Amino acid sequence: MAKSSAKENENCQARLLYQYPKPTTKDLFTDTFGFITKTKEAESSMHSVFKLKHRWERMLNDGRTECMDGMVFKGVPVFLKNRVWTYVLRGKNKHKEVGWEEYEKLRDMHSGFEYQIHVDIQRTFRNHILFYDAFGEGQCKLFRVLVAYANYNPHIGYCQGMASFTGLILMYFDELEVFNVLINILSTLNALFDTQLSLLPTLMSVQKEVFILVIPEVYYLLKNENVDLCLFVYSWYLTLFSRFDIKLSLRIWDIFIFYGPASLLAVSCAILSFYVRRLGEMQGECLVAFLSSLDSIALADSDVDCIIEKVKGVMEEIDLDDINNVLELY
Repeated sequence: MAKSSAKENENCQARLLYQYPKPTTKDLFTDTFGFITKTKEAESSMHSVFKLKHRWERMLNDGRTECMDGMVFKGVPVFLKNRVWTYVLRGKNKHKEVGWEEYEKLRDMHSGFEYQIHVDIQRTFRNHILFYDAFGEGQCKLFRVLVAYANYNPHIGYCQGMASFTGLILMYFDELEVFNVLINILSTLNALFDTQLSLLPTLMSVQKEVFILVIPEVYYLLKNENVDLCLFVYSWYLTLFSRFDIKLSLRIWDIFIFYGPASLLAVSCAILSFYVRRLGEMQGECLVAFLSSLDSIALADSDVDCIIEKVKGVMEEIDLDDINNVLELY
């Protein structure tokens, strides 16, 4: 009883911290994605970006969804993420949307996960302008969305890692929109984030088959070094690849939103394939350490393009519909 009371008190105290947003720090330099920099970012040519933006807008205005198949691999401009992702999600089967009144009820209810959510928020994208200030507007919105989701889906509640990808969505969507994106992308991934992480064994089994099919040289290299895939792949999935270099994470999410969870298996293959030469030069603890650090490596634009091209290639070799159906069984 005392332990339960202490936990309840922790959750209540955590909720109070996010009740009133603290003032926002002003006059900070940020890059294109909103991450804080020491100096003002140099202006670069936007010709190719505006050309890409025009093509996406034309497809959206004309309702030409069939043309998006190829375009998604070129990436969605940051200022169109909201519109394109929303358009794609609303076109999927079983799409759901919650109104503001219902959302308010969910966010104002006690979930029992407040303290855990608080701890994770304080280490989520702290170098991004939206989450830079402790208990600022961005962190308060993230807290409310995660509490609301925990109440909306008690089967999952809250799972570590959810703060990361929810924070990524919040960079481009308003609070209620974030919640609606969340309930739709997680509708087929409930078992990945439940208390037993029920989907992980099946997911890893299918991932192993895809590795053997597409990148056997990497798979057997890791097997010969007795490297368990779970050591690094688990965290990729539980954060939905949101902790990689932001340039790569956003391109991955364009594909994930469009093609569903099965595309993430292709992403894992593509990332390992990109680093195959360096992996072959390592052994033992050095190899494990490098694999564990892949989501923290800064990437050039050309590196990101190369990885995405590999993702496209892998997706052409595997049956996405079949894999999505297997994942949805859970």
